[in-house]
Amino acid sequence: QIKSEHIPSVLFDIPELRTLDLDGTRINNLPEENSCKLEDLYLSNNYFLTVPKGLKTLPYLVMVDMSHNFLTSIPEDIPEYLPSIRILRFNHNLLTSLPNNLCKLITLEELEFCNNKIA
Repeated sequence: QIKSEHIPSVLFDIPELRTLDLDGTRINNLPEENSCKLEDLYLSNNYFLTVPKGLKTLPYLVMVDMSHNFLTSIPEDIPEYLPSIRILRFNHNLLTSLPNNLCKLITLEELEFCNNKIA
């Protein structure tokens, strides 16, 4: 059984915070409300089963690393989650396919998804 920790939501209320490294913190979710302008978010080596809806409240993100989690899919509405994304990393997960709407991430420059179950 996976035991997860909750990240203090106060971190997402620091207005000037631009980079947040939560690698290996045993989390599996993010707060769905925040007031920060995060640009870089590191979420690798955690217990995420899905892409967290909390990303929708972080419109300034340009880099998200969700490598080494337990993701089985990426939501079709991913462009709504990440309107400014440039770098997206999903390496070492359990993905079996990629959503068709990835092409609507018009700012995306780098996409990584190696070591998944995509045939």
